[in-house]
Amino acid sequence: VPNADVIVTTCSENRDVIGDTVRSLCALEYPKDRFRVLVADDGADEQVKGDVEELRGKIDVPLYYYARSGKAGVKTGANAGNMNAALE
Repeated sequence: VPNADVIVTTCSENRDVIGDTVRSLCALEYPKDRFRVLVADDGADEQVKGDVEELRGKIDVPLYYYARSGKAGVKTGANAGNMNAALE
């Protein structure tokens, strides 16, 4: 099967929704060494970062947290900008 990266873009969404989404992705029936999950958080929420780091220690899927630099109101491109920054 091919390698796959899954990027979850978020900015101030409910932490429970983000967590449920990430846990569901990590439970996919796909070879765990063939995909990884990245939470791209435009809100740069320290609690979301902590949630991702905590979950990382409990799963066997590569899980990463990324926060785009800059202030929330100054960032350009909304979700597309967040996604493009994460892809870089």
